[in-house]
Amino acid sequence: MRISSFVLLASLAVSTLLSAQKELDLTRFAAVCGVSETVIREAKVTSNFKSRSGAMRSVWLRQYYQGLAVDAADMQIVLNKNNDIVSQQCGFVSDIASRITAQSNAVSDEVLLAQAVSVLPQPITLKISSNRLRNDGKQAFKIAGFRGDVILEILWAKQAETYVKAAVIRFTHSSDGLLRQVKISRATGELLDAKILSVQCTVHGSDQANQQQAHPAHPESQEINQLQSNDGSSYNVFPYPLESPLYGPRAILSNPADVQASPFGWHDLDGFNGADETLTIGNNVSAY
Repeated sequence: MRISSFVLLASLAVSTLLSAQKELDLTRFAAVCGVSETVIREAKVTSNFKSRSGAMRSVWLRQYYQGLAVDAADMQIVLNKNNDIVSQQCGFVSDIASRITAQSNAVSDEVLLAQAVSVLPQPITLKISSNRLRNDGKQAFKIAGFRGDVILEILWAKQAETYVKAAVIRFTHSSDGLLRQVKISRATGELLDAKILSVQCTVHGSDQANQQQAHPAHPESQEINQLQSNDGSSYNVFPYPLESPLYGPRAILSNPADVQASPFGWHDLDGFNGADETLTIGNNVSAY
C-alpha cells in the first residue's frame, strides 16, 4: 500500500508538470532570455511552484535538444499573480544546434556501467538483475552490491566549446555508502568526469584548533525515531526546540521528512525512490 502511494504521488507530480507545460506560453520566455522560440519549445518544465498566497510562481525549465537534455542548462522564471515576468535566471545555450558534435551510440549500456564503477576503490563484477525505463527517460538498474537503483541518463555534455552525447550515471555502492556521479562519452566510453556527491564531516573527537567552540551540556546522544517517510536517512542534530548545545544533547533523527510533503525524503530531486545527493543544502544555507 505504501509503495502504491509513492507511485501515485510520482505519477501526479509528472502529470502536474505536463499540465504546466501546456498551460504556460513558454515561447514568451524566449525573448527575455535571448534564445529562439525553437529552443524554448524543446524545453521541459521540471518544477512549477506557487506560493501559498498565490502571489508568486516559480517555474524551472530544462533545455532539451533532439529529445536529450543539455547538461547544466536550466532556466528559472518568476511570475506574479497576473503571470507577468518579474525575474529570470537564464542558463540555456542559445546556439546549441551549432555546437553539437554528431556521434553514434557506439558504446553499450553494460560497457558504460562497467566504466562508471571502475572509479570505485576496489574492482567489482557487475551483476545486473533488472532494468527499467522511468517516466523521465532515465534508466534504472538493479545491480547486486549497490544501494537503490543505479541511474543512467543520456544527455548532451559540454566538452571544450562543443556538446557531445554522454551518459551520466549515479550510484551508491554498499562498500563505502558514497553517492557518486560519473560522466562518460557515449561514443567512445571515455571517462569525462567523476565526482562524489556525498559530504562527510567529522565533528566529534577531532582535533579542533578553535578552543572556543560550544560543548553540549549533555554529551550523550539519543536516537529519535519518527513515523515519517522511510527513506533510510538519519541526521545527527540538536533537535528542536534546543537552541544550542548548551541546552541538551545531539539526537539521531531517523527519516524525519514528512511522508506527504516529501515521500522520498529530503534529498530526492526527481520524484523517484532513492536519494539523488546527500548534501544538506537549501535556498540560502549549506549545513554540515
